Amino acid sequence: MLLALGLLVSIVASIAVFVWLPLMESVKSSRERISYLNERVAQTEELKSTQQQLRNTLAQLQNSTDAGNSNQFVAAKSPILGAATLQRRIKQTIAANNARQISSQPLSSPEENGLHKLQVAVSFSGNLRALHNILYELETVDPEIFIDQLLIAKKPTRRARGPQRQGATSDLSHMKDSLSVRLLATAYMQLNETSDAQSTIR
Repeated sequence: MLLALGLLVSIVASIAVFVWLPLMESVKSSRERISYLNERVAQTEELKSTQQQLRNTLAQLQNSTDAGNSNQFVAAKSPILGAATLQRRIKQTIAANNARQISSQPLSSPEENGLHKLQVAVSFSGNLRALHNILYELETVDPEIFIDQLLIAKKPTRRARGPQRQGATSDLSHMKDSLSVRLLATAYMQLNETSDAQSTIR
């Protein structure tokens, strides 16, 4: 009787090992896959929402043809000159806030909904107050400039020799060139027959 009972237990254990455990592993794997797919769906929905917002912004820019809103576009005779105008505007804003521009590079970009997209990658150094003022001025003063990417890093500082002076502060807003900043700025210019023709000639 005990032998039969032991044999039965062994059979049940074998079934659990060879059937139930793999089944549970399969269920676990399926749940992880479903969770991953749900995350991807959420990310896709978020991207769709962002894309729709960008399209709405472009539509608003394109439909703003009255004199009061015309200044939101970069005024230039060609996309090349438009990028140069955007570069100059950013450089002036950086200099006006006592920051130091390191590099500035225009990027090629296609037309979008009848508008030419101008993009400039800029690197500069400055303190926290200067960064705040630069971003505020770029995004609030005509023409419309959008900051698509922004990377901020604290610049390494040399360790001061000797004891620190009493009353010294490490507040970033008072440290000159304490931050290294890289940003991608985007603006738009309207396309017309004159600008297209001159762009072709250039």
